[in-house]
Amino acid sequence: MARDFEQQLAADLELELEDAADALANVSRLLEWEQPPDCPKTGNATASSFSRYSNSVSVLPSEERAKINAIAASIVANQRAGCLSRMRVRLIGHADRDIARERREPGFMLRISQQRALAVKTELERLLNNRALSSQIDWEVLGAADRQLAIANPRSELDRQRNRRVEMSITAKPVAPSDCSTAQHQRIDLARAAALHYMRTQLGRKEPVPTGVECFDPPTMPYVCDVRFSNSMVIEVEVRPHELKVLLSQANDEPDLLKRAPVCKFTYRCPPSGGIVFRESECAR
Repeated sequence: MARDFEQQLAADLELELEDAADALANVSRLLEWEQPPDCPKTGNATASSFSRYSNSVSVLPSEERAKINAIAASIVANQRAGCLSRMRVRLIGHADRDIARERREPGFMLRISQQRALAVKTELERLLNNRALSSQIDWEVLGAADRQLAIANPRSELDRQRNRRVEMSITAKPVAPSDCSTAQHQRIDLARAAALHYMRTQLGRKEPVPTGVECFDPPTMPYVCDVRFSNSMVIEVEVRPHELKVLLSQANDEPDLLKRAPVCKFTYRCPPSGGIVFRESECAR
């Protein structure tokens, strides 16, 4: 008797953990979907006037250091807005043209430009004063040597100082394609996932068990699939390029449910991380 009770308790706990995991996954998908369109907040600035053979940030004029401070403040603003995961900080160091030094030390201009970019990264990390935050940033630190001169033919030391610079920018990370063309072509997986989502979110069935999927011609969109479940229910899924229409078409064991079940439309997308994310756009009973 005690053993039966323990087994039942373990089974109930396992179901609760599965429900919690499903809820957490749904929240994560919703947050990803609802992220603000202006996320991250982008910006750029250029810190120039490095000394001729130096990468030191501390000796830059105050107005140039202020630009680095401003980029640090923008990083913090993106963190507070929840945009850190979609943000990239790009630092590109540049050198003034120094043919004589390059002849004596091949690769010098590339090295000094890289060192300047790294020095600015170090200064930004010092200003942020948060190792956890810094570790979450997608840093891109590059050196361009003398290949992208701000002043092509400098005539003064002031002109040359403008060439000795680090360009700083906050940009959005490139996002891999997230279209659902593969799922749309395979048809069965998309229809099954949509039917499972409908069963869970609209009919309150926690563990629906699909037993088969039948898709009908034409093979191109829009097309219709019937998804059958072990409880004698059939969910009809109409697939369009950016929207699904889902409804309960058969419920032999629950005829009243057939009258009450909503007809829903869901938008959907396929993130690079895998799976299919659905979002309700309209439901009518």
